[in-house]
Amino acid sequence: MGCCSSCFGADKEADYAGIPDERTRLLGSTVRNIQTPPVNGESLSSPVPTGAPPKDEQSALTRILTKTARNVIDVATIEGQGVEQHEYYERARHYSQKVSVILANKNKSLKPLLPNGVLAPQIILAAQPISLADIELISNAAVKAAKAMKDVKVQHKEDLVVAFGVP
Repeated sequence: MGCCSSCFGADKEADYAGIPDERTRLLGSTVRNIQTPPVNGESLSSPVPTGAPPKDEQSALTRILTKTARNVIDVATIEGQGVEQHEYYERARHYSQKVSVILANKNKSLKPLLPNGVLAPQIILAAQPISLADIELISNAAVKAAKAMKDVKVQHKEDLVVAFGVP
């Protein structure tokens, strides 16, 4: 469904603008703007000169902590877009309708797996299997027919097309 939506429904994106769906981002762009509290009275957001080599372990630790604090996303502080129960049921109904339409169209294109003359397949499947004697009889008849076909030779005696008074 994702492929069909991306190939054939690209212009329908405007119809659903502003409505959260399965492609809506859960984390907004405000994630990087969260201020981190200072650790042990030091400010982690204070810039550390990147060009100068760290003079001691403390400055290296501060640089690592600053880099980590910039890359950490605190999901507890972000307000997510919650889905209410009626929205959930509405989406579930919408998706089940789409799936049923797709399955209905797919069933029309499938060929039946049984021959047309079989109305009760359970009777045929429950019948006794073919005996080995019958299988041998059919195999021998097929071998004899193949041998007879190899022995058939065509002898050309006369022309197949005869001219009827054509000058």
